[in-house]
Amino acid sequence: MECLCRNIRFRRDEIDLVCRDGTVLCFVEVKTRGRRGWRRPAEAVNSAKQRNIIRASRGYLRAIGKPKVVCRYDIVEVVFEQGRLVEVHHLPGAFAPKGHARIGTIGG
Repeated sequence: MECLCRNIRFRRDEIDLVCRDGTVLCFVEVKTRGRRGWRRPAEAVNSAKQRNIIRASRGYLRAIGKPKVVCRYDIVEVVFEQGRLVEVHHLPGAFAPKGHARIGTIGG
């Protein structure tokens, strides 16, 4: 996977990473947590946060000329314990716009 850009803002919405995985454009939310709570970092990406990321991704696609491209929404979980990195977990296709497959064309 190749990172194209990071911390992209559209109004008040943000995309942590925009990456390319082969021919798929990936919008990636990175969530970092400590191990203390035992909740997975991805659990913090609720439906409201997903809507914000999807809205920002559509803004990004408009800004780059509305290409017809296959898109995917991923989450990367980063877990620390006592200030040390203990886990990085990539969840490809973690969520999708309502009515779409987890990987699908949304541009155009």
